[in-house]
Amino acid sequence: MKPWKKCLLLLAAFLAYLFAGAFVIILIERDEVTRAQEKFFGELGAFVQSHYACGATPDEVIALMEKAGVAYSRGAFYSEMASSHNELLAVWSWPNSILFASSVVTTIGYGRLAPKTVGGQVFCLFFAVLGVPLCYVVFSMVGDTFNALWKRFTRCSDKCLEVIRSKNARRFLLGAITLMGLWILLVLLPSVIFTHTEPWEWWRAQYFCFVSLSTIGFGDVIYGLEREGDSYALDWSYKLGILVYFFLGLSLISIVFKGVWHSQRKNLNRAKARIRSTTRGLRSRTFNLGPHSDRHTFLSSAHRHDVLDPVGVMDALGKESWKQGVVGVSYRIIEKNDAGGSSSGYSDTVLETTV
Repeated sequence: MKPWKKCLLLLAAFLAYLFAGAFVIILIERDEVTRAQEKFFGELGAFVQSHYACGATPDEVIALMEKAGVAYSRGAFYSEMASSHNELLAVWSWPNSILFASSVVTTIGYGRLAPKTVGGQVFCLFFAVLGVPLCYVVFSMVGDTFNALWKRFTRCSDKCLEVIRSKNARRFLLGAITLMGLWILLVLLPSVIFTHTEPWEWWRAQYFCFVSLSTIGFGDVIYGLEREGDSYALDWSYKLGILVYFFLGLSLISIVFKGVWHSQRKNLNRAKARIRSTTRGLRSRTFNLGPHSDRHTFLSSAHRHDVLDPVGVMDALGKESWKQGVVGVSYRIIEKNDAGGSSSGYSDTVLETTV
């Protein structure tokens, strides 16, 4: 298949995948949004009815909420903040700023905090341009450094699975064991901790861990939003622990990816070496099977052209050091067809001998 056809097919498959995902998410989420809107307008009507004496109308309440939304989008407050005006400066505290910087360079990007000024946005662009490649270089180096752990893991797995004769079955089981181990270490165990530090259910905690370490970062489930009464030191410790979790998790994923990449590269190098050893010494050589004659002279001659036995060619090849590299020998016999002593033409017969 031509490359442009493959490109079109992959593009069509990718678009179909996107549209299928959009369709499924609409089916799952549309009813919930409708119920939330109905509940909101019902509570809004009840609020206006109970405060009728204040003269507030539903439109005025909605306008106030829109202003609050604008203030929220500009970073005036967010739901983790305390309501006291004296703590407004805690929005860009050191713990929050460090986690924001880490979400930029790791491309997680929750959207929990974002720069609102032009200067902050421009700085974020340059910071990401340098920080994102640097982050992936660091993770790549971590993967290379701890590649010995992956080799030790694969050796132990091969010893445990050597009773299975099928190579494909061993690879499948090794992949399943690796994925299960990553899920337990990076998702299940941390989710147990998050169920105690956050008001989340176990499934919601697993969802948060997967979305974070896959760098999707929807921002719908965010740590620390519902934690209240934490001291500054406790807030520092908690967010530092989350930062360590992110980097350790991404580093472990990098180690696995690097290990798989090294093993695949080793297999590719072995295949290349096998091909080189097979084709080593191949040469294009010509052997004369008989004395050369001009075509017209040959056709006008009364006798057939004498040729050497093709076996003689094989004997000649036997004297060469590259005999194993010979794939085949082809020779042509041109003979004169005589009919009543007159030349009626000639025929070519091509014979091929495979070594």
